[in-house]
Parts: sequence; structure tokens; C-alpha cells
Amino acid sequence: MMREKSGAETAVSAVTAVSSVTAVVLGNMQDGGLPHIGCRCAHCLAAQHQPQYAACLAIIDKRQNPPGVYLLDATPDIKHQLNLLANVLGPHPTRPGRLRQPDAIFLTHAHMGHIGGLPQLGPEAMAARNLPVYAAASLIELLHAARMWRPLLDCLQLRPFAAPDPCRRFDPHPHPCAAS
Repeated sequence: MMREKSGAETAVSAVTAVSSVTAVVLGNMQDGGLPHIGCRCAHCLAAQHQPQYAACLAIIDKRQNPPGVYLLDATPDIKHQLNLLANVLGPHPTRPGRLRQPDAIFLTHAHMGHIGGLPQLGPEAMAARNLPVYAAASLIELLHAARMWRPLLDCLQLRPFAAPDPCRRFDPHPHPCAAS
């Protein structure tokens, strides 16, 4: 049975024809995506055949050859999200049957939905090599300090980033009507 293409798959297909910098939404769900683990509600049962991935954005720079592919966050759904980018990533240059790795990943913060996919980059899965991963210095310190992340450190190039000046901080606040 052939399944219907997701919105992300359709968007990625459209990107291959664009010759500029494009943002592609690879997921828009909260950290756990849909279906949720162990949930049997109607929404999650329906999502078994049409999953919705955790929030992630890919920036694709078609001005480069091959196109530059940059992910904002490494979600728990990263293995599916990278496969959505197969047409843009193209084959790995030295590993037959594999996709090339993204050019960089930018981690926004340390919640599950933003770093939960990092283990997929390790030797047991993607086996990334020298993949640049940008994050706040405090998050990089956390990754170095926590024993569970140590196997990944040889695969990644953790690089601190700081917002350039001038910088305007964005703090989202719920709309007053949302509470009613």
C-alpha cells in the first residue's frame, strides 16, 4: 500500500528546483512527535501511518554545490528527517548506500526535542565524522560532562556560538486570551 506524501516530503521535493537559500519545516510537533510512545488514543493510532515529527527546520543553501544542508536542532526524529532530505543531501562520497551528513547542526537548547537525536549521529547509527555542531557554551559543557554523551564526542566538532551584537532577545509570551 502506497502512503500519501507528508507536507515535509512535498516541501523537500519542491526545494530541489529552487536555486537559493530555502527553509524547510521537517516537523512541527512538540518534543515527542506524533504518535507518542505507548499512546493508543485516536490521534496517535491514526499517526501510526502518517507520523508527524518533532519541530525541526532545515536550511538548504542551493548556491553551494553540493547544496549546504543545516539543521536547527537534532530531534528524536532526526533519522526520519534526514531521510526526507535525501534528494538534497545526495549520496555519501565514500560510503555506498548512505546519505552524506548535513553540513552542520545548530542546537538551540538542551530539551529532549532539541538534542534527543544526537545519539543517532554516533558510531552505532550514522557514524558521522567531524560533523560541526554549534551550541551555547553551557550546552557544550553539559555534553562534555555527562558520561552518556562521551561516545559521540569523537564524531562531532562541538563549536560554541554567541549571538552577534546588536542582538534582540526574543521571549515568547502566551497571548492573554489563551488563558481563558
